[in-house]
Amino acid sequence: MRLHHVQVACPQGGEPPACDLDAEAARLRRMGCEVDESQRHTFAGFERPHTFDTHGDRVELLAAADGGAEAGGPVHEIPTPA
Repeated sequence: MRLHHVQVACPQGGEPPACDLDAEAARLRRMGCEVDESQRHTFAGFERPHTFDTHGDRVELLAAADGGAEAGGPVHEIPTPA
């Protein structure tokens, strides 16, 4: 079996506070991690730079493009199949 994609999600209302992706990218670089920002603005409504874990797996940092300032609901709704 080969694992292709893992997504960690929080239940509605349990989203972590919005993070500053620039500050997180800078912190990762100071620790010696590579940060790839080539796809940061390729997902409408979101920013998503990438880094890599110790096994070389790509790790996506995802935040709403507005910094998660939307009051109330989750940042992203997953549609329910009909």
